[in-house]
Amino acid sequence: MAKHKHEQKKWDALKGVLGQQPHLEVRSPAAQRLLSTCNGARSVGECVRAESQLGSQAWQLSLEHPLGNRCPKCQRPHRRGHHLGNESRPGSFCAPRLAHDCCTKGAGFESRSSPFPGTSPRPPEPQGSSPCLPAGRSSRSFPSVGKARRLLTLFPLCTRCLGCESPRLIQEANLGPTIWLGDTRSPGQWPAGVLAADLRSRSGARSALVSFPTTLETAPGRIQQVSRTQTSPSEVSRFESGPTAPFPFPLGSLLCEGFPFGPKGARAALRHRGRPDAAPSPTRSPGQPLPTGQTRPSREPAGTAASGTWRPPGPWDQLRLPPWLVPLHYELELWPRLRPNESWASTLTFTGRVNITVRCTVATARLLLHSLFLDCERAEVRGPLPSGAEDRTVGRVPVDDVWFASDMQYMVLELGGTLQPGSRYELQLSFSSLVYQDLREGLFFNVYTDQGERRALLASQMEPTFARSVFPCFDEPALKATFNITIIHHPSYVALSNMPKLGQSTKRDVNGSMWTITTFSTTPPMPTYLVAFAICDYDHVDRTERGKQIRIWARKDAITNGNADFALNITGPIFSFLEDLFNISYPLPKTDIIALPTFDNSAMENWGLLIFDESLLLMQPNDQVTDKKAVISFILSHEIGHQWFGNLVTMNWWNDIWLKEGFASYFEFGVINYFNPEFPRNEIFFSNILHNVLSEDHALVSRAVSLKVENFTETSEINELFDLFTYNKGASLARMLSSFLNENLFISALKSYLKTFSYSNAEQDDLWRHFQMVIDDQNKILLPATVKSIMDSWTHQSGFPVITLNVSTGVIKQEPFYLGKVKNETLLTHNDTWIIPILWIKNGTTQSLVWLDKSSKIFPEMKVSASDHDWVILNLNVTGYYRVNYDQLGWKKLNQQLEKDPKGIPVIHRLQLIDDAFSLSKNNYIEIETALDLTKYLAEEDEIIVWYAVLVNLITKDLVFDVNSYDMYPLLKKYLLKRLISIWNMYSTVIRENMATLQDDYLALVALEKLFETACWLGLEDCLQLSRELFKNWANHPENEIPSPIKSVILCYGIALGSDEEWDFLLNMYANKTKEEERIQLAYAMSCSKNPWILNRYMEYAITASPFTFNETNIIEVVAASEVGRYIAKDFLVNNWQAVSKRYGTQSLVTLMYIIGRTISTDLQITELQQFFSNMLEEHQRLTVHAKLQTIKNKNLENKMRNARMTAWLRKNT
Repeated sequence: MAKHKHEQKKWDALKGVLGQQPHLEVRSPAAQRLLSTCNGARSVGECVRAESQLGSQAWQLSLEHPLGNRCPKCQRPHRRGHHLGNESRPGSFCAPRLAHDCCTKGAGFESRSSPFPGTSPRPPEPQGSSPCLPAGRSSRSFPSVGKARRLLTLFPLCTRCLGCESPRLIQEANLGPTIWLGDTRSPGQWPAGVLAADLRSRSGARSALVSFPTTLETAPGRIQQVSRTQTSPSEVSRFESGPTAPFPFPLGSLLCEGFPFGPKGARAALRHRGRPDAAPSPTRSPGQPLPTGQTRPSREPAGTAASGTWRPPGPWDQLRLPPWLVPLHYELELWPRLRPNESWASTLTFTGRVNITVRCTVATARLLLHSLFLDCERAEVRGPLPSGAEDRTVGRVPVDDVWFASDMQYMVLELGGTLQPGSRYELQLSFSSLVYQDLREGLFFNVYTDQGERRALLASQMEPTFARSVFPCFDEPALKATFNITIIHHPSYVALSNMPKLGQSTKRDVNGSMWTITTFSTTPPMPTYLVAFAICDYDHVDRTERGKQIRIWARKDAITNGNADFALNITGPIFSFLEDLFNISYPLPKTDIIALPTFDNSAMENWGLLIFDESLLLMQPNDQVTDKKAVISFILSHEIGHQWFGNLVTMNWWNDIWLKEGFASYFEFGVINYFNPEFPRNEIFFSNILHNVLSEDHALVSRAVSLKVENFTETSEINELFDLFTYNKGASLARMLSSFLNENLFISALKSYLKTFSYSNAEQDDLWRHFQMVIDDQNKILLPATVKSIMDSWTHQSGFPVITLNVSTGVIKQEPFYLGKVKNETLLTHNDTWIIPILWIKNGTTQSLVWLDKSSKIFPEMKVSASDHDWVILNLNVTGYYRVNYDQLGWKKLNQQLEKDPKGIPVIHRLQLIDDAFSLSKNNYIEIETALDLTKYLAEEDEIIVWYAVLVNLITKDLVFDVNSYDMYPLLKKYLLKRLISIWNMYSTVIRENMATLQDDYLALVALEKLFETACWLGLEDCLQLSRELFKNWANHPENEIPSPIKSVILCYGIALGSDEEWDFLLNMYANKTKEEERIQLAYAMSCSKNPWILNRYMEYAITASPFTFNETNIIEVVAASEVGRYIAKDFLVNNWQAVSKRYGTQSLVTLMYIIGRTISTDLQITELQQFFSNMLEEHQRLTVHAKLQTIKNKNLENKMRNARMTAWLRKNT
């Protein structure tokens, strides 16, 4: 059994957690099957295979990380204190109080009284003290919501009533192992003994803890015993199924008897916090029809009714809605309780009503629609509706039950009658929920400062699947409908939505406060993810373009200062250009664009109400030396492009999201090129888009841009599609398609596609059919296969090919590009062959398009002679999505041409040659010497974007921080400075004299920072002196800002070359800055000091009270990112390990591994660190770190070999 040791531990954990708790009963069929299989298994392997077949990440967590019995902070054992583990730190979180009181200081946790016998309970805390669940610490508030560590470290046991916040006597009760661990939405519902036993979840800890709780039920005998002997009768007078748990729990651990929301469960109480006037809801027997206006219990786990009844598998277990109903129209009313001049909490409440007109397609007595984090107050179904005007006197279909299947985020209505196919019905639903601060999904609010006052606004983000958290709906992109939207808001605010305001009225609430009711015109048919609202106290600027109003809304300060003027001036012309290009007018009567103080999604294309982060929309009118104009132009072009790609024509489902994101990204460049014909379109596309995605798109670690619908099993997988491949690879493939057709045919096909599918949905194959129709109608362009066959080879496969040309024989072969040229046959998911269009040039002349439609092919015309003037470059303008390799003679010919006449090769291809060569050498396709040979000509290179490509490929972090490269540094310095001085002199003169001349040179603004950084790193005295001058001038006159393209470098070298005085100045500037991006820039600059005492003082902030608002562990990381600081950071972390690990837990280990990767090079250093870790870390942490050390050791060996060859080459060529 030795080789099955890990599996044996999992099996033992299974028995220990489930088999030895007689008071718990397994209710889930999946759990029963697994337990039965494992108990009867003939081997551990059978049990493990059974578990893997059920595919439960949550179950794996509970098996792999059973309860421990030591405090993770001080390592003291608990006699009865159970620990709940997670994926990173098994058995390390103390359930009674998360950690000993001695270990919680400074960690952000309140001490918790132990509910276990044998420990000393603390006195009850006074009523009215701070709640046990910190305000705003919802698991939804963090980007890593799927991580168990975030949940378990942020949400300790709640021993307070969620209603009145008074401490409960449960802390003195002996409940044995039945301890309840909660989170902010479902507090007190999770037995500490088991993380999750519902085996269908694969979405990680958040789903396990929120959507799929344990299906273990306290047996009746246990309930009676607890009730009789351990808790007062008033505390356990009611038992109920929790809001998301199919087992009863004692109310004493959740709610006081005196709090009026007992029957509704913990989450309902949490939602009603701050609403003491709310009345209790009547109870209802299971199966009894839901009376009008009654509040339902909150969400239930998948397959579980509100009454706690187990449901058999059904359509609620599927990711896609069943095709029973088609939504036609929504009447939506929302009432967020946002008031001005309040001390806004981390959450606000909102209520709403929605009437959805649907058409029935299949006879059904059950309705499914999406709902997430909503409490259903009322549910009615009316119909069938007459075919003419709506008649409110129509019949009613009884609603027998409403329950929630939270696995796939459904609300299920069980009807007392059957809906008939072909008939229309109206679903009438009332609901309530929370608005979270700074969540930026669903409905959220921002708190900000404007004109010296603290204010708040509310906005929405529905894409991709967050509309269901705002109102019950059919939340799939193909289910388009029209919307009539009504917003109830405070009179001092303005309400915005997709359509123009239709009218306003007022209403008075129960407290006598007046509210404004704003109604909006009916929208065109659109998916739920485009529904948008905003409630704000903003001002705006406006203009009219072709009779349609365009308004940009922003903080009043920003509007007054003219920060929105540039965006306003270009928005209208962008709309007009795209209207003319596609020959389809923008269909809405207005466009509002709102700038939020913070918006994690950057920008969103909601029809008629575009939402931006203000940093991507606003700019100072007098800030001429910045790339802000280009950035704003790109993003506005992208979001306006979505008004056609995505809004007018929507993908049928999220598997083809690239149809909107890829084409919107591609047309960013067409728009900007139209307004500025001199715009270097190919070079910027290569630098911004193609280089980035080719660097990440490796066949074994990436994904295809178009996926099969059946590959999706969870909602969380949809969110993962908004990545580099969808945007950048999608844009690159659209560009390649345009290149081998031609721009006219490309636009003609898109016009036909957009016209045909307006206000409807399309799939990828629909697009290919329209391209094929255009191809078939002409005879100039011949393709080797259909458009579908060609493009499917690119959209259905991950990765990209590298093609290799032998210039002596004319043979081209293709193969998938792999990291390190390492191929793993077991991981391949594609056929390794693409249909590749090859545009090419020979001796500077463009040649005819050829196709590589098999693994290899001969093209005699590509052979070159022995003449020095004969050379070939494949992939004209780098429009193909692949890399190009040549045989040794081919690279030699290109190098000779560069040294003889670099201008004879276009700029885009000088970029391409550098980028391809260094990428191929890094991954063992060619020798490093071949790539280095291409840099010999650089003394004659005056294009800064080419220098940028050289520097980002050559001066990498691996090179800068590799201790094995020190003997190479003087050679590299001499070699590069000899070639770099000319381009440096050109741009340093511009910086000193008039940098405003670069305001329209986007390539220079992008590349200048890297040039400046490298020149200073190489010790160029003029660069260091210029850094001193600019830093000193800014320190003496802070109102004179350093030009943004070089500000980070100037700040860093100003500190590196300065003393304590400069460092203290930057610290004071940090304290006075309000914008987070500025504060982070200053924080990073402070790590550039070369004085050890300053860096140690800086890192002390990571374990003491800190003025820094970003994660303080970043302080240690940024210090470690400097050449001097990396050793100091390692020593600091080792010497202060207990304090750092106590405060930051697992994150400190992540930081440590980040640092040691930059500081060790010898086997002796690795041995010393292994000895240190053996004494300081737990066993599972030691295994993780030792694996990291082995990786570092292997990388060091690889770097030594690479650096030795580079050093030899530099000696020969310097």
